[in-house]
Amino acid sequence: IEKKKEKVDKAKQRIEDIKKEYEEIKAYVDEIKELAAKIKYYIDNAEDEAIKYAMEKAKPILEKKKEQLEEKIEPKKKELE
Repeated sequence: IEKKKEKVDKAKQRIEDIKKEYEEIKAYVDEIKELAAKIKYYIDNAEDEAIKYAMEKAKPILEKKKEQLEEKIEPKKKELE
């Protein structure tokens, strides 16, 4: 009977150890899932931010090109009038 009780106690302890290990692993997995969600959010929004940044940088260049084209077109418009 003592040996059976000892085996049962060892089995119970092993179950407790496994439960503890499971909770630790689950905490890591949950943390990884949370980080993955954050990364996905940043990736999804990175394109929008990159486009916004590029447009801000391109705007002065495009304005200058527009002015240059208007300067070239203006004399031709006058010729046509």
